Amino acid sequence: MTSITREASTLKSVSGLFCVELCAYSSLAVFAFLRTGGPSTDSLTQDTKLILEELSRFLNMEKLIPSYRLVVTVACLKAIRLMQKFGHLPPDCTLFKSYAVHGNFLDVRLAALEALVDFMQGNLQHTHMWPLERHAKCQLNTGSFRNRNTVQA
Repeated sequence: MTSITREASTLKSVSGLFCVELCAYSSLAVFAFLRTGGPSTDSLTQDTKLILEELSRFLNMEKLIPSYRLVVTVACLKAIRLMQKFGHLPPDCTLFKSYAVHGNFLDVRLAALEALVDFMQGNLQHTHMWPLERHAKCQLNTGSFRNRNTVQA
């Protein structure tokens, strides 16, 4: 691989990362004027649908032609969580759970785990529960809760 090809590849990765972050942050200014309440999955605005199409296109291209350290996937995960955080997308953690499993690249797993922690902190922030209840809720949401009454074979 020549240095020109390497530089072009790096430029494509950086420009893709910039486009992903630009989509996420520019959407915040647009949605600040359009949002009247939390959107449901059936009633996403046209701008939200366009941004999700772009993010899914970036994620699909990243699987075909991976960038260095999968920075585009990391940026897409952060952008999706940012849109969820500000109410442009309904809160759902299944995407982040699928990227947090063993077998994905470390940076992708860390970004997905950061999004899951942010998701859990957002859900627990406004509730008034005892610490044991919060702990049990976290375990149930992450799937690590086991019924202690069952006999282990």
